[in-house]
Amino acid sequence: MSKVKIPQEEQGLGTVMYCGASLPNGILQQYTIFKKGFPKHVKQHMEKCPALRSMMVSPENIADVRKNIEILGTRENKLFKETVEYAKGVRE
Repeated sequence: MSKVKIPQEEQGLGTVMYCGASLPNGILQQYTIFKKGFPKHVKQHMEKCPALRSMMVSPENIADVRKNIEILGTRENKLFKETVEYAKGVRE
């Protein structure tokens, strides 16, 4: 019997917090907490900009992520900048 692949966000991902830039019109706000998956509209934006998904972190890691966002050249800094650029182009 073949197993159906379930997307990670639907496999009991648990609680995560979004640390990227806020998207306009309340689509996705920085520091929003998600439990057990994401709404459809958020998933659609994560498909368009994978950095949004990468900025979903466990709440216990939030302090380190926030610190690293401010340090030029870190992974978190680069991902945050990608979310800022993506947010500039969102019109929905």
